[in-house]
Order: sequence, then structure tokens, then C-alpha cells
Amino acid sequence: MTEFHSPMPAPHIPDDLTIPQFLFDYSHPIQMARGPNEATWVIDAATGERYGKEALKERTWGLANGLSLKFGLGPTDTVGIISGNHLDFAIAVWAAHRLGATVFTLNPTFNAEEILPSIRDMQPALLFVHPMALAAATTAATTVGLSLERIVLLATSTPVSPHPLATELIALGHDNKSTHSFVEYKLAPGEGKTKTALCFPSSGTTGVPKMAALPHASVIANVLQNAAWDMGLGEVPIPVKERRFRVGDVSLAALPFFHIFGLLINLQYHLFCGMTVVIMPKFDFREFLAAIKTYRVNQLSLVPPIMVLFSKHPAVVPADLTSIRVVFAGGAPVNQHFVKAMAEMLPQAVVEQSYGMTEVSGIVGMPSLDRKISTGSGGILLPGNSARVMKTIIEEDGTTRTEMAKAGESGELYLRGPSTATHYVNNAQISQETFVDGWVRTGDEVYIDEKCEIYVLDRIKDFIKVRAFQVAPAELEARLAASPDVADVCVVPVPDEFSGQLPKAYVVLSAAALERVAASANPDEEREKIKAALAKDIAENKAKYKALAGGVEFIEAIPRNAAGKLLRRVLRAKAAETAAAAAA
Repeated sequence: MTEFHSPMPAPHIPDDLTIPQFLFDYSHPIQMARGPNEATWVIDAATGERYGKEALKERTWGLANGLSLKFGLGPTDTVGIISGNHLDFAIAVWAAHRLGATVFTLNPTFNAEEILPSIRDMQPALLFVHPMALAAATTAATTVGLSLERIVLLATSTPVSPHPLATELIALGHDNKSTHSFVEYKLAPGEGKTKTALCFPSSGTTGVPKMAALPHASVIANVLQNAAWDMGLGEVPIPVKERRFRVGDVSLAALPFFHIFGLLINLQYHLFCGMTVVIMPKFDFREFLAAIKTYRVNQLSLVPPIMVLFSKHPAVVPADLTSIRVVFAGGAPVNQHFVKAMAEMLPQAVVEQSYGMTEVSGIVGMPSLDRKISTGSGGILLPGNSARVMKTIIEEDGTTRTEMAKAGESGELYLRGPSTATHYVNNAQISQETFVDGWVRTGDEVYIDEKCEIYVLDRIKDFIKVRAFQVAPAELEARLAASPDVADVCVVPVPDEFSGQLPKAYVVLSAAALERVAASANPDEEREKIKAALAKDIAENKAKYKALAGGVEFIEAIPRNAAGKLLRRVLRAKAAETAAAAAA
């Protein structure tokens, strides 16, 4: 039996700072200082405007003061952000934290039905919303009694009554500086470990969406763990010019800020490292390629579908990509074929992937510093992290027990470290099941080798990952089960080269549907009509990435155990076999 530990201890982690205080007002001993040539912190790709540290602090101060003046926002409040990437998305996070408020994020493509559970759990005092999400956010907010004046619009200069604009609140804060000044929230020593900073949607180990609560110190810890790792394992730090994350590098932030990978790693970690972060308002691959060329981008953070595009899209011109020095993929496992293809296209670059999850504030392990191309590993445990692999043992009498696995043996990954979440909001039972005696159950089946490298084999948890977005099968099953044509249903992932996985529904037809099919002059046509109707219902009532792009298949019965629980693994295997046969 083995417990695995990082080869490095955790660096000093301040536990009395909020995230913006850490980023803007504090200097950590391992932080690299910016020089005069690295004064630009952020470039807004939509406008081309450049912002240094003081400009970002001033904009954050104005919004914090405006929020305090207009809404009286304070440390007991929660703020929601439903938007794609925008400079004022980041400003809203930092301003809320300056006031001591908690922030949660949601995908702007969600409809009202998808937004509502999080709104009910989080009970926000106000929402920052992109205009594209306004209709859905308004419906959800009205349902819980949030007034429309407390829905603040991002990314627009046109007033939309009765909603204030973020830019108006920033101006309000600055215009009233002489008569009103907000009181910045100060954490007591140790409070950073318990004061919730950010909540991100996560399916955790159960596949049911819920909000993982990340305290300020956990987020700060993950930034410092990554930075300490990049310094190297030896007593003497690696020279700055040889590190992967360097002062003066240009990073392209196209990953969505409503996802932990985009907000905490692609933005805040890169800012801590002294990079210039180019914020793209939305992902368009041709614009993405143009930005790499225009801004001479050095650092790319990708999810697997973007890596696929680099291999297959006709707009890719390798000569325009010579500035790229580091490519990191995350969010979901990456097919090694595409890793190798990208490495061949970018011989000057490191092409790697790392393992992470929302419940540990982002990254769990980083790849070995002595290689340039991923081996399929999720990396070595970051400084201060420990892991257990818990395997299930079936006794002769049929009972089961768990014990720690040795190196090379597979089982469920448990993690412990300074960057973990504290709980799931408004979900005590699943919190107790996931956060056990200081350990986080990941729900991932892995093995760890003698070098402490993590290799992910499968997901024990039920959720499906489509282009790094989580899809809860239970959510789609509930919608499908409401159809009078459906007697039983199970949704499972289907492997897909571009998206990683796609949802597929196995459906048992109701008696009424079976009678209709039998009475039809063309039974096959009637079956296809039912399939099309079910797929259309999901497409019209759920976010685009939740569509049943893996198909709908009718079966006689859904496999279940004696207790009635879905044997999802049986249908998952069936779907994989069908997909493989079709590909062959």
C-alpha cells in the first residue's frame, strides 16, 4: 500500500489575502518581477487597448466603489457572472473580492432552466450578464425574486432599461470618489482558508451539477504551486530564460473565464507569472490564428477540440506560429495522435497536458520539466500535493472493501493539498461523500507510477465531457423521460475525435409508441421520426454542447442492478463498440 507525495513541498501560501490583493498588492518571494518592457498586463483583443497594473487596479476600484454606492454590496453577498470573455468579467471578479463578496460563474449559452438551479443555490445579490444571456438570466432571476435593476450588463455601450451597465457603475464609482469610498475587505489571519472566493459548476463524483466552493487561499495556493513547480526540483532554481512560464511572454486567453481553466490558469496564473494576457471575447478559430500572428503569442492554453483544429483546419499556416513556445492542454484527456501532430507542426515548442479538476482550484499535476512532448501522463503531483489510489477488493462472500493501491495499480484517485475546495454549496450530503477526512475523491480511475506521474484511465463519475464542458447524463435523462414516447432512458458518452465525447441516448419506447410503430405503414420511418423528435427536444431546450450528437438508439431494456441503479458502464461499453465498428 502506497501514499504518493509530490517531490517538492508547498511554497509559503499567504492565508490573509484576497485574490486581487495577492495579484496586485503583494509580492511573493518566488514571483518574478516585471521590467519596463513588460508593463502591459492585459490586451483587449476586441479593441486593441492595453492595460497595465495601475489601469486595472483603477478600473477595479471604480467598479467596487460603484457597487458599494449603488447596491451596498459587501462581504455577506454573492455575485453571479453569466458571460463569455470580456475585460470587465475579470474586473467584476476582482471588484467583488475587494468588497469581500463571493463570485460564481455560469455559461452564457445556458437557458433559464439550466441557470435556475445555480441561482437558487447561490442566492446572488446581483448578476453581471452578457447581453446574449440576458433573456435567460432575466427569466431565472425573476423566478427567485431578484429585481431586474440588479442585473448588470457587460460588453455593451447601449443602455437597456432597467439594467445598469458595468461601465456606468465604474464611472459612478470614480465620479463619487470624493464623497464615497468603499471599505476594502481585509481577511483575518487564516480566514483565507475558509472565506469562499469563487464557485464554479462541477459535476464532482456524481454527475449532478453543483457549485464547488473555492476559498481565496486555495486559489492562491494553486497559482503558487504551479509557479514553484516551474522553478524546478533542484535547490537552485532554473534560470528564468529556461522556464516554461516567463516574464514578458504573451498568452492568448480564448478559453472561457466561466470555466476554471480559463479564469484561474489562463488569466490569473499567467498574470502572476508576469505575462501579457490577450483576452479574446469569443472563440473563432480564424481569429484565434490571427491573434497568434498579430501579438506574437508564446503561450497557448487549449482544450482537446482546439488541438484537433490545429491538425485539420485549412487556415493553419505553420509559418505564422513560430512565436509559440509552450502549448498546454487540459480540461479533458488529449488523444496522443493530436499531441504528436502538433509537436511536429511546432518543433520549437513544448506540447504537454496536465491533470486538474475544479475541486482543487485548477491543476493537480504538471508534466516533467525534462521533456517536450506529452507521454499521455497527467503530470507529476504539484508541490504540497499528496495522492492515494483506492482500489476496490471483492471478497469471496461478495462484499467489497477498499485499500490503497501500489504504484502501477489502478483505482479511484484521492487528493490532498493546499488548493482544495471546502464544500459544495447547499449540498451537504455530496460534500460529505466527496471531501473525506481532508481528502478529495476525484471520481477518476487512475494509476500512478514510481515517479508520481498520474495516468487517467477512465471516469468513475457519470458526467460526459464535450469539448471540456461537463454534461450531466441525469439532466438529459430527466428531459427525455418526460416524453410520452419514452419508458426508460440512459445517456452515455460516445468517443469523438473532435469533441472528445458526445452524448448518446439509449431509449426504451413506451407502450403507446410501440403501438404507433407497429400500426405504421412504414415502421422504420416512424422510429426515425421518434428519434428525430427526441433529439430536437434536447437541442431546443438545452445548451448546444448538450445535444444528442452521439445519436439515439432504441433498446428493449435498460440494464440495471438489483437495487434499480443504472448499469451505465454496460451501455457505455456498447456505445464505444458501436462507434469503433462504424469507424472501421
